[in-house]
Amino acid sequence: MKTVGIIAEFNPFHNGHKYLIDTLKTEGYRVVCVIGDDFTQRGDVALISKFSRAEAAIKCGADLCLLLPSPWSMSCAYNFALGGVSILKNLGCVDTIAFGSECGDIEKLLRVSDAVHSDMITPYIGEELKKGTTFAKARQTALEKIIGSDAEILSNPNDTLATEYIAAAKALDFSPEFIAVSRVGCEHDSKKTDSMFASASFIRENYKTGDVSSYMPKDSFDVLCRDYDNGLCAEIERLETAVIAHLRRTKPTDFYDIPEVSEGFENRIIEAARTATKLTELYENAKTKRYTMARIRRIVMSSFLGINLQFFGQPVPYIKVLGFNKAGEGILKDSSPTVPLINRSKDYLSLTDDAADCFAKQRAAADIYGLATQRPQAGGRELSESIIKI
Repeated sequence: MKTVGIIAEFNPFHNGHKYLIDTLKTEGYRVVCVIGDDFTQRGDVALISKFSRAEAAIKCGADLCLLLPSPWSMSCAYNFALGGVSILKNLGCVDTIAFGSECGDIEKLLRVSDAVHSDMITPYIGEELKKGTTFAKARQTALEKIIGSDAEILSNPNDTLATEYIAAAKALDFSPEFIAVSRVGCEHDSKKTDSMFASASFIRENYKTGDVSSYMPKDSFDVLCRDYDNGLCAEIERLETAVIAHLRRTKPTDFYDIPEVSEGFENRIIEAARTATKLTELYENAKTKRYTMARIRRIVMSSFLGINLQFFGQPVPYIKVLGFNKAGEGILKDSSPTVPLINRSKDYLSLTDDAADCFAKQRAAADIYGLATQRPQAGGRELSESIIKI
């Protein structure tokens, strides 16, 4: 039976995610989802925990959910994709990778991915960066000089990630089939909605004050409501004093091993932390043309969580199972993992070297995440939480 992998945050799981999974199910695929950890690609906390997001995904059609640990889940598109694809490859039974796409044209995505990761583009990017633009804009402008109008797809968030998934598979010597499912409904991060679809960011911003139930499958909405009622929804503002306090005692040299820091940017962050009392104020004071807000937030949170360059550009050294249904149990039986498979807490105890170091980062991040919830949580959930079986 064909098995497809999806890499996502599901923050939270909404109707667009269900549409993607349902489309693949209609084609006869078993669906494996690699879900981002409790800290996200935008340098923020996830609204609900990875365990709750996995539960929602499985109740809404996913068969097996695996974890993308924080060193990859809270990273730039390149590293996020590399981590997710490495898990799918190392599971040993995934033959296809699918993703939502604004353009829906897999051939175009393949061409752009090859071009944007070629040596030819490097000098053009350098020229654009000298003008003070962001890396993303510099790369798109450079790509236009090589392949013309197709470069415009790099202005689409899902398409940009898709090109990174393709490149990651190539870098890992992995040759799955790729499926681009045209995105339906609202754009990524859109403030607009229609009768059925809204972006995850819209739902996060309005779940407390507006009715978002029409934009989420009932099972997913019920999980969100349950966690909210139990005081388990998280907001980054609950950590901001601790984050700023951490930054006020850091030195520039402490940033030398933090991903995405260059050109002395650590000095701007340290200076901003001396006067800021809110994270939004810190980010605004540190902002430059070259650094997007998401990149700044990731740098700050990487410093706070102790996430360094040790795992940047590396595959994930183990596979953590979050949950599965009966079909997902079959996937696990068919798998032939090439890295340790973690499906019980005691499996962590046998990890060594980089895998043990990775788990230490993951566990620490989970303990800190527990302090960002409405009702602060005791540490240790990473070892005490049971795998979801539906």
